[in-house]
Amino acid sequence: MAELEEELATAQRDLIKSEEVNVKLQRDLKEALAQREDMEERITTLEKRYLSAQREATSLHDTNDKLENELASKESLYRQVTSPPTLKHNPPRQGIPVP
Repeated sequence: MAELEEELATAQRDLIKSEEVNVKLQRDLKEALAQREDMEERITTLEKRYLSAQREATSLHDTNDKLENELASKESLYRQVTSPPTLKHNPPRQGIPVP
């Protein structure tokens, strides 16, 4: 009978230890799930920021192209306006007196 009582006491201690381990594992699982959810939210936020930055970069690239084209056009116009007129020298035709 004493042997059965000792086995019962051992089984009860093992059960208590198992329950404590179970509680700890459940707590760890909840913490891990909370961390996972937090990381997923952070990833989503970073993806949104990346897409926003990508759109902004595309917009700035387009603006830069537009400004470069405007500058090239204005430089061309400026060169046309500021360059001295070139006079073409036409040699006199044969047989026509030059005054």
